[in-house]
Amino acid sequence: MIKYFDYSNSNPLVIAELACGHEGSLEKFKKLVDLSLKLGCKNIKSQIFVPEERVTKTHPEWDLFNKVCLSSQDWVKASKYIEKKGMNFFADIFGYKGLKIAKKLKISGFKIHSEDFLNFHFIEDIIKQNKINLIGIGGAHRKEVYNLLNFLKNKKLNKNIFLMPGIQTFPTPLKYHSLYEIKNLIDNYQNDFEVKVGCADHISGDLDESLIFPIAALTAGASLIEKHLTLDRKLKWEDYESALDKKSFGKFYKLISNFQNLNKKLDFLAISFAIGATSDRLKDC
Repeated sequence: MIKYFDYSNSNPLVIAELACGHEGSLEKFKKLVDLSLKLGCKNIKSQIFVPEERVTKTHPEWDLFNKVCLSSQDWVKASKYIEKKGMNFFADIFGYKGLKIAKKLKISGFKIHSEDFLNFHFIEDIIKQNKINLIGIGGAHRKEVYNLLNFLKNKKLNKNIFLMPGIQTFPTPLKYHSLYEIKNLIDNYQNDFEVKVGCADHISGDLDESLIFPIAALTAGASLIEKHLTLDRKLKWEDYESALDKKSFGKFYKLISNFQNLNKKLDFLAISFAIGATSDRLKDC
């Protein structure tokens, strides 16, 4: 069960981001779900929308959004499949039609993209669903972040929120990521508005930095790590640019599991015992 207050940089919520990597195929979606579970990650996220919530019919990407869009019936099947696997399902929502579909599913949390950041009343309606809430703030001015959080706090809706900095430019160069931003968001908003800060990097999945940056984000204080997952980067499924494949995601997940423990307070009694045991062994040499 997802419990918001349990998460910290020593116990982060790790989400495998599928985005539109299923390419509108329920079978591909299931393969990605199975892969995430096999690699140890029980939290997955994908985008629930109807095409007109993303683009107009005259937009060059109209056909693309139609191609990668699962039907309402397929989302019901997908949700049941995730539930059967004992996993948690997070959904990116872009409008009320997508929200209507999501309400029929077993959803653990929602993400509102930065493109809807100024749509305060839409965000308010999402938060009223009483789930975990990821709010994308990539490209937002700090005054806008403050205004949104103040708006929600005044309505007593500053609940279960992770602020999510970062933008996707397919992929995003390392230089456009910032550990300082994570620290600064925590310093300025975590206590006053009772929110947490996450990390959704979009570094190219074939770079070592793609594995290193999320670990650094934990050190900076991030309580949530979102990472794109694909079956095989060579297949170039939709949204693969910043995604890790089987081998890389497995390594990433293991690194996160190991390094998160370094953010915990040291047990000095255990350390003293270990030092003592080492000294005894040296005496026997």
